[in-house]
Amino acid sequence: FLRFSRLYPALLVFIVMLVMFRWTAVPYANGFGLWTAVHLASAQSWLPFKLNGALPDASFFHVSWSISTEFMLYFMFALFMVVLAVVTRSWGTKGATVLFGLLGLYIISLIHLAGSETAAAVFVKNLQAVANLPSPFEPLKEHEWRRWFFYLSPYFRVVEFALGIAAALLVMKCRVVLTEYRRVFRLLAAVGGLGLFVWYLLPLTLPGSLQPARLYQYFVPPTFFALILANCDDDDSLINRLLSSSPLIFLGEISYSLYLFHP
Repeated sequence: FLRFSRLYPALLVFIVMLVMFRWTAVPYANGFGLWTAVHLASAQSWLPFKLNGALPDASFFHVSWSISTEFMLYFMFALFMVVLAVVTRSWGTKGATVLFGLLGLYIISLIHLAGSETAAAVFVKNLQAVANLPSPFEPLKEHEWRRWFFYLSPYFRVVEFALGIAAALLVMKCRVVLTEYRRVFRLLAAVGGLGLFVWYLLPLTLPGSLQPARLYQYFVPPTFFALILANCDDDDSLINRLLSSSPLIFLGEISYSLYLFHP
């Protein structure tokens, strides 16, 4: 609820302003009301929606697609925790083990899809076949299916979300270990910060044929962030002092508004 109440008011102002300023524009005349309703529900990334030849990240309310993905991940997390509580109460540890096993299998399948071009191609064709149903929206081309599933949709971002949860659990549940090996985690955080810097520079320094594969691009950044979070037990470290500086905290508080309105 707190996350929703922080993000949605700015999103609502953003949508209202765009509707006021652009609703008469010719490119948006077709299906504008339905497109607006989907975005008011923040559901634009949940299904392969396409209108006037564009996916949500390249259309009318384009920059708001990421909050749609985040909201679905929050809903999925809440649903998983409810199901976990019910399963644990009914079947104990065995039920919880099965549930986590299914989640692990799903994540492994996603990693396989991201790393195998053949598997990804077969998966996209199956997606097209399943989604070949009557819809008020336009059909996606093959490259758009890939972009929707691997970049826009929450169903692949589950991997990054799970890594974030794992990092948070590490910080909350392992205080004793973090304190005991504080120097090690300081070093890991430094490696994470340096790794992120190198990762962002790689596309600028390497020719296209030598740039990191898609699998690397998907999983290295959240892994580096997890390394940085492992340092969170130590308030006096250089990285923590930087991350908790007043200008950076203020920038974080207004970052979503800046992101929405920067176009």
